[in-house]
Amino acid sequence: MKKIYTLGLLASIIGTSCTPETEELKVLREEKPSANMNVSNPPVDLSYTVVTFLSSQVEKEVRRDIDTKLIDDTSFSFAPSLINREVQSGESVVLEISATTSQYERTLPESSYTIEKNQVNTANSGEEFKVTLKNDAFKDLDITNGYAILLQMKIVSATPSEFPVKIVEKGAIYKIKLNFVEKAKFPEGDNIEILTAAPSPAPTLIAKTGYSFESNYASGHVNKLKDNDYTGGTWWIKDDATDSNGHLPYLYATFNQPTVVKGVKITQYNSRTKYIGEMKIMATDKNDAEYDYGTYTYNTSVGRVVYLQFKQPVEVRYLLFYDFKNNGNAYIDIHEIEFY
Repeated sequence: MKKIYTLGLLASIIGTSCTPETEELKVLREEKPSANMNVSNPPVDLSYTVVTFLSSQVEKEVRRDIDTKLIDDTSFSFAPSLINREVQSGESVVLEISATTSQYERTLPESSYTIEKNQVNTANSGEEFKVTLKNDAFKDLDITNGYAILLQMKIVSATPSEFPVKIVEKGAIYKIKLNFVEKAKFPEGDNIEILTAAPSPAPTLIAKTGYSFESNYASGHVNKLKDNDYTGGTWWIKDDATDSNGHLPYLYATFNQPTVVKGVKITQYNSRTKYIGEMKIMATDKNDAEYDYGTYTYNTSVGRVVYLQFKQPVEVRYLLFYDFKNNGNAYIDIHEIEFY
């Protein structure tokens, strides 16, 4: 019985070997090299100083005026780094950037910007490349999608001539990513309207849970600015006071989330001599762009409760009140600051 089984198995094997080999079997039979489990990264070549952009990309939102189609003043400054081999005394390299393109990027037309400084010498500490967008070059540009400026760096010369320096492909390109938004021109420095009476209809105040205050002066009393007590305790500023670092008093209002703030309601101490004589206001939006709202200055038409309305509100994360000046008394006393 065993002999019959063996003969049957042998016949089966012979039969199989005579069958034409399928493509699947060929693939299965193909020898594959075994993975080398002891692979290590090749050693870094420290015989060369490598020029590279360590931070090789910046992204910027650019505003275009909805009427004039002009953009804000926008410039970019950046510098390469020297890595790997330490630079010796007397060694330096002159580097140059020029515009380039890529099939994977929507590049900005070269006519839209100027490479103001296209060469740097590493011997000059702090020297940077500089690129500036042309304010009037975007009138007919389709801004529905973003653009990029791609700048390729090359070595112009080295000192001494045998200085072992090179640029690697990965670090040779600097990318400026641009996203455009169209807005009315912001009234920089003149965005505050002082009302002599409460707005009509009465504005809806932003919930006090939606923001918080902090200050470098009388910080233990800042909470009084939102305690709903219009007659009791105040937060105050002394006219000539500074903090431990020598900074003048400031007050930050931080919103829990980006919020459109149309104006500010300030309830002061019931004494004109303790009213705010003057203060400046700055806003920071969700993209960390800063807006100079301008200066509030006291006049006799303004009473204890001050309404400051913003001509062009911005969706803000922070409002900064600073550069306070008094109105006769050494102190400014404020009961409440609210927003609408």
